Amino acid sequence: MASQRHCLYTMISISIRTGLCRLTTKNFSPSRLAMSSYSSRTSRKPRYSVCRQFAVSGQCSFGDRCKFKHQTIKPSVVFDAGDSDTPINDFFAQYPTFDFDPSQPVYDEFDRMCEEFGWNDEKKKKKKGVVRRGLQNALVQQFNRFYGTQIESLESWQRLYKDIGIKPVPDDIESCKELIKGIHVNIVDLVDFRRTKTRHTRQRGHNIQVFDSVGDLSEYAGDTEKYFPREDAKAGELLKYLLRKIT
Repeated sequence: MASQRHCLYTMISISIRTGLCRLTTKNFSPSRLAMSSYSSRTSRKPRYSVCRQFAVSGQCSFGDRCKFKHQTIKPSVVFDAGDSDTPINDFFAQYPTFDFDPSQPVYDEFDRMCEEFGWNDEKKKKKKGVVRRGLQNALVQQFNRFYGTQIESLESWQRLYKDIGIKPVPDDIESCKELIKGIHVNIVDLVDFRRTKTRHTRQRGHNIQVFDSVGDLSEYAGDTEKYFPREDAKAGELLKYLLRKIT
């Protein structure tokens, strides 16, 4: 197991799908196309809504054709925990016969789904690996949704420290960056905490586990398989700064 973990990553402390606008001329006569184009120009709504794809990644596959506003979302306007439309929920929605319980830790539900679908069988481990990578991608997007992507956002850092339970929270970015080097928390646990805290963790006084060292965190991540690929395409600057290599 150790040899398999050397290239995996976890974190030192610690999207949302865009609406799609499709353009087509299929089955349109010239007159109908002209009328449609005129109608779309005169009735198009102002671009007030934020493009969720651009908000997370800084890019949009629809470019200037996108009907949503292109800007990065600050954590204060990102949907909070308890929202039913989330990357994690969207991931599990791909398997409609599985009765996903969003109030439970995400990897507990993943393990339960693997058991139910028989993916723990030796012959189906490749399938399990593919599904796990999909889950990791969803977790990265969920992190972006909760904390944003910008490393220079003081609001992002303060939200992160508040969830970890660090007091007092630093009031400048450089202090935030320095302090986090000595705080060792698993990213999956952090995302789970924010996902579920409005449902039960706050009432139960649940706290995120803080480890004494990177070694202890690495051992935990390896035993529980709660780790992230460092070079995930959707990982923002903040998340990449927090990730550390497991040895």
